[in-house]
Amino acid sequence: MTFEAKYGGICGSCTERIHPGDDVRYVEDDLVHVDCEVAAPVERKTETCTECWLIKPCECEVTS
Repeated sequence: MTFEAKYGGICGSCTERIHPGDDVRYVEDDLVHVDCEVAAPVERKTETCTECWLIKPCECEVTS
C-alpha cells in the first residue's frame, strides 16, 4: 500500500531524504520511496535531533 508522507525521514532503501508529500510505502519496518528498488538492508548510523526528535538531517540543521 502506498501513501503520501506526512513527515520527513530517510528512505530505507536508497538512504536519500523522504520529504513530506513524497509517495512512500513500508517494506517490513522501513519506509521507502515508491520508486526505489528494495535491496538488502543498509547499515546506517542514525542520530536523533534533540530539538525536534527527528532523525538527522532534519529541518533544524537547515535553519541553524
